[in-house]
Amino acid sequence: MRMLVLFALLWAACANATESAPEASNPLAGLPSSPGPHLEKIKALGEDAWLDLGSPAPDPKWGKSRGRAYSPKAAFAPDLNGAFYCATGAHGFVKPDGHFMDDLYFYDANAHRWICLYPGASKETKLRLDEHGFERTLEGDANPVSYLSHAYNMLTYNPKLRRFMIINHPSPWWTKALPQRADWLEVAEQDRGNPYRAGKLNGSPKHPIFWSVDGNKWERIFVEDKVDPGKDLGVLEYLPDREQAFYMAGGKAWFYDFKDSKWIDANARVGAKIVYDYVGCYDAQRGKIYILDDKNLFGYDLKANAWTTLEPAPASFGNSTLGQLDFDTASGMVIGFSFAAGKEGQPRGAFVYDPDRNAWSPPVSEMPKLRGPTSCFYHPERNAHFIYTAGDSRDDGTMLVYRYKHVKK
Repeated sequence: MRMLVLFALLWAACANATESAPEASNPLAGLPSSPGPHLEKIKALGEDAWLDLGSPAPDPKWGKSRGRAYSPKAAFAPDLNGAFYCATGAHGFVKPDGHFMDDLYFYDANAHRWICLYPGASKETKLRLDEHGFERTLEGDANPVSYLSHAYNMLTYNPKLRRFMIINHPSPWWTKALPQRADWLEVAEQDRGNPYRAGKLNGSPKHPIFWSVDGNKWERIFVEDKVDPGKDLGVLEYLPDREQAFYMAGGKAWFYDFKDSKWIDANARVGAKIVYDYVGCYDAQRGKIYILDDKNLFGYDLKANAWTTLEPAPASFGNSTLGQLDFDTASGMVIGFSFAAGKEGQPRGAFVYDPDRNAWSPPVSEMPKLRGPTSCFYHPERNAHFIYTAGDSRDDGTMLVYRYKHVKK
């Protein structure tokens, strides 16, 4: 009898261990983390003030997230208290560990540390194409490769579905790093080595890429509907009230419907010429999207389904490796970070746009010295803008924090 009881206990323990194994292997399963001591420094930060938190702790196995040019946005996940970072840095860069820089990292803001979700493809990677031309492991799991040339503003996060979303914009600079990829893409022999030949790969941005937080894996959705936002670079923002994603591409407004997995053409185009390589943000308080292309600012009213040309920025913001827009919920202002030091004599720092007055204010405080390209996100709970700066494809980065105003009680 005693042996039977012991066997039953052992069997139950093994069963429980098996059931909990997927969660235990998911590095995001335990988030948000316990608050670290650095949060007291952020809490004590004054108005129009900067803080250098130093380099986040590396992932124990895969190290630090690296600097990524033309990737100004990190996608904030409020339920996890952190943000997703991805995209290539220098073209064709292979990390010292042998992995191509098509990795995916998560910054844990509570613990000031990096979590590697996917280390990137390597010369050991072996995949296949499915019936849609999507890359999958030999076991059948989605595994996109070289999925972003740069991130631009084509990232967002759906907290309801707990999915990080990417508009697929393939990087062609994989041929030397991953020569075996030409085999499963079925690239013709005479085209191998040509970065613009991708065989039978379905690289259309129409079919979005997701990282499932709960599934701890990649997903790629095949969109059957014929409506297609096209290949222009754009600005992607999740709209919680609609449970849709807004996407501006080529000066046009689009919506991605998560429920039906389809794109919706809003039939609304920017009235003026909009220059390639823009940044943007979502103002949930007013129901507007703001797009900045260097100096020109445009606003899209979700309710009216109409674009407006707004007051131009007071100085050049350059391209998406030199500037970014964040919406500051504490103040209700748009914060435009300009990292183009010395250009036209302008200071670096946080320019403030007031949507109600349609007016800009110049920065007052000087921001700390940058190490290289930047990626930004705003944390409403902390009322803080996080700016990660590191050399392009380097792991020498530091996390800066900026606060504009304290929350009014």
